[in-house]
Amino acid sequence: MNGWTLLFAVIVAGLVLFIWSGVTQNLPWGIKSVKPDIKNVVATQAIASESQNGMMYLNGEIVAFVAVKPKTYYSPQRFFIVEFVTQILAGMILCLLLSQLFDLSLVGRQFIILLVSLLIVVTTDMSYWNWWGFSHPYTLGVAANKIIGLQLASLVVSLLFMHTTS
Repeated sequence: MNGWTLLFAVIVAGLVLFIWSGVTQNLPWGIKSVKPDIKNVVATQAIASESQNGMMYLNGEIVAFVAVKPKTYYSPQRFFIVEFVTQILAGMILCLLLSQLFDLSLVGRQFIILLVSLLIVVTTDMSYWNWWGFSHPYTLGVAANKIIGLQLASLVVSLLFMHTTS
């Protein structure tokens, strides 16, 4: 791939990943498996009194891992911008990896991306599941979303920009 083709492939891969990440927000696993916030004023005030920004680990009658941010942090516009940039960066890494696999068949490239996807899942999602007690539906859903998203993006990039050798 020449420079312009690689740049276009990065944008396409990033767009596929961005769109997929949006679709996954509506699937019944992953983020949809997380219960909505509790409307417990006492709990909210207790957490807010400890920290307005950061992460907190609660270990008492229950164990909880809480990311604490002030209410002003939540901006859908900023979230979409950061997510888009993040997925473009992921698309760039994916395209750089695929460019090194140019001589492999389409199936060979997809298999390598599957292995990389599994590596990502095992080193992050499985670790969070183990140490922080993330639920099975959430962990499996997020893992499936990553694997499927990377497979989709690599398939689109391979079909559009790479000639298969077999």
